[in-house]
Amino acid sequence: VSIWLQTKTPEPIVTWTANRDDPPIPSDAYLELSREGRLLLWTKQSVGDILYNLTKPATSVSLLDSGNLVFYNGSNVLWESFDYPTDTILGGQVVPLGYTFFSSASAADQSRGRFILVFQVDGNLVAYPVNVTTAPAYSYWSTGTSGWTNGGEQLVLTERGHLYLNLTSRINDSVHTIAQSSHNQSQQKTVYRATFDIDGNFRLYLHNFESSGNSTMRKLWSALPNHCEVR
Repeated sequence: VSIWLQTKTPEPIVTWTANRDDPPIPSDAYLELSREGRLLLWTKQSVGDILYNLTKPATSVSLLDSGNLVFYNGSNVLWESFDYPTDTILGGQVVPLGYTFFSSASAADQSRGRFILVFQVDGNLVAYPVNVTTAPAYSYWSTGTSGWTNGGEQLVLTERGHLYLNLTSRINDSVHTIAQSSHNQSQQKTVYRATFDIDGNFRLYLHNFESSGNSTMRKLWSALPNHCEVR
């Protein structure tokens, strides 16, 4: 079960996947939002596999134009996909300290791949190969922001394309900019996404959606200009 960014490219771009390491589901599968507040996946081979078990019964679910899938009880938010990113964050999304991103195995396979991007408890955002210890010697990219340990740190991508770390400490607060778009958004609908790509590089992309229905994609920033630096 995935959320796709619909573009004019040959294939839509996956921005979020539920239970990404599960086997692919058959074409006869369907979803049910039960009265008990569970999101169920039904197939001929399974009987109502639980994708998510909500804390309260959900009265509605909505896929917002931001790309956020939200379950509501009345006007109260019970669960949202923005809280559980896979390899991508979208404009308006905030990721808390301690979160780990896994690259996808391939463009067609959204299961966990060969690299991890860890928002470490010391405030540093660091990339590693999988199946190694998170010791500095094994990292191949970082923001160099260790030492901010108040617990309120956040990774943020704004709707205007500002990708930054919101760092806090007992002394002061600080914003560490990772990437910043200078794009003029006045004439077009724009969507920004930051993706930890299958090759282990962290990149910021801009998608323009014109009133004619055409769309374009631009790469605005890469963590590693030289891909050979990926371990």
